[in-house]
Amino acid sequence: MCMVGIYRLNLPGGYYYIGSSTNIQRRTDAHLQLLRDNKHINPFLQNVFNKHKDCTVDILEEVSENVLLETEQKYLNTHYGKEGCLNICSTAKKPPIRGKQKTSTRKKISESKKGWQPTKETIFNMTVAARKRVSNPEVIKNMKLAFRNRVNKRKAFYLIYNNVEQGPFYSSKECKEKTKCNISIASIYSLCTGQFKQIKEYTVRLTEEK
Repeated sequence: MCMVGIYRLNLPGGYYYIGSSTNIQRRTDAHLQLLRDNKHINPFLQNVFNKHKDCTVDILEEVSENVLLETEQKYLNTHYGKEGCLNICSTAKKPPIRGKQKTSTRKKISESKKGWQPTKETIFNMTVAARKRVSNPEVIKNMKLAFRNRVNKRKAFYLIYNNVEQGPFYSSKECKEKTKCNISIASIYSLCTGQFKQIKEYTVRLTEEK
């Protein structure tokens, strides 16, 4: 489940970078990895990161994909050129489209994947590998707990807003339908898997049922 919207990378000294993505978690992970490898295309962002070695992520707004670039442009119109803003482009643009594979190649790939199902161990290993750059032990703990709940079809968690708990819930969809909260199902899922600790004042508490 992918979160679509506007994000901000926060660096020490009041510096920041604003971007948009149809998959915020994947995009911000890519930013952070490029920064750690000293290969980011934005030299100003890279220089500030090299100095402080610290960067956090905020979700500014969730929007539908058809108005994503329009919404990002509004943020750029407000922030571009101001002190602390590290964006080097004043316009929101789609990323370049890579060359398409040949029909025969796509068919071969499709045929090779038919009937393949990853084992539980493979899913877990892939999840841990994808998040191995996360250094916060609490995030890793939440991810492992969410994985165990998913495997055992329990997924028990409580949604917390203004210190009030609601639940337990066993799926992001159930939580969205019963609480009428103003965050998306993808956001609830991101909270449950530990990708984000808080979104729009919402947090979750996972429970491990015996």
